[in-house]
Amino acid sequence: MKFIGITLLIFIILSSCGGSRNELKSPETGQVWQLIKVDSIQVPFLGTPRLDDVDPKNRKVVFVQSGPDEEELFVANFDGQILHSFVAHGNTRVGYLNLMAPLQFGKEGSTLIAFGVPHIKQISLDGEVVDILYSGNIPYYSSSPSPSNELQMRDEKIFYNNRMNEQELRWNRADFFKELRLIGYYDLTKKEKNNFLKFPDESIYTSGRIFPHSDWVSHFAFSDGHLNVVFNGEPAVFVFGANPPFPFIKKIELDLKEFQFSQGVPEGERVPDFMETMITMGKMNSIKFYDSKILVFYSSGFTTQQLKTWATASSPEERSEMINKFRRETPDRVQVLDNEYNLLADFPILPHILPSDIFEREGFLWAKKHNPEEEEDFFTIYKLALVQADPVTVKN
Repeated sequence: MKFIGITLLIFIILSSCGGSRNELKSPETGQVWQLIKVDSIQVPFLGTPRLDDVDPKNRKVVFVQSGPDEEELFVANFDGQILHSFVAHGNTRVGYLNLMAPLQFGKEGSTLIAFGVPHIKQISLDGEVVDILYSGNIPYYSSSPSPSNELQMRDEKIFYNNRMNEQELRWNRADFFKELRLIGYYDLTKKEKNNFLKFPDESIYTSGRIFPHSDWVSHFAFSDGHLNVVFNGEPAVFVFGANPPFPFIKKIELDLKEFQFSQGVPEGERVPDFMETMITMGKMNSIKFYDSKILVFYSSGFTTQQLKTWATASSPEERSEMINKFRRETPDRVQVLDNEYNLLADFPILPHILPSDIFEREGFLWAKKHNPEEEEDFFTIYKLALVQADPVTVKN
């Protein structure tokens, strides 16, 4: 029952995100930037699938419908026709995937890369051919595949978000943060895995204090010559070199709209409750590189007044209503930086799109439609673009 309650509360948090305005004038030039829907793909499908990847070159998408004991994978084309589907569980050729990151199309688009526990697998699109690339991944304390922790292919390496260095999770000890390596890669040529990125000294996570569970989780994106990293609970971009040994270059402090974050507590003291901080605190949802720009998707968390109101709630039902109300009042946002890390814009993302669902492919952004309040006969995927608009014709 405890897990059911947590799952329901997380569902409420995700379902209540959205916003009506999606434009802002650049502070430097006065130009107006908009995130717009360019096109969409509709696949006839009943369910609540997860969009894992889009292959614009071969005009294919892969999505997953999860069940209590198995996952069913679907490959469809841009016309909405399902080309392949197969089930992943212990009695199938594919086996259990136990994914820690979304599926991703392979280099030529003819395979899927599945990064899971304990295996990294390469699977044909019809599920008939399965190659194990690597065995030995340790379980994460939590696995929630989404584009916010997608794999990134670079120089014959598969880069991934890392959350643990060993089987035991010791997040309530200061030495955990010193030892953790935040990003890793699997070298397809050498058949080796390497976890390599540690917290820079400039990060709050090197202060020797303890932070709420998952507050430190990283998201990353390669740009021109740089590896850009954000941590869930710190309003900053950390810039590293894009090639080994990935040297730390600088920290970019972000001026995020009313971003609420933890300063940590001394080791041994009571750490704020995980669910409480997940609901009320700000979060760096993801970072993407798109059209020579760096996009930082974030949630501000509850405002000071909202936190005071939240403290008066006397029942789960009342808290659920507050979550929905507060999320409408403070929708998820995106901050746009140029390639030199100068601020271009900061505005709410489009309604019915979660920031953790957005990813870049072939010069466009992609995301599934998220609207659990409506039951539809189609699974809808949006093709998005960030554009400049005429400030005269756009309402601010």
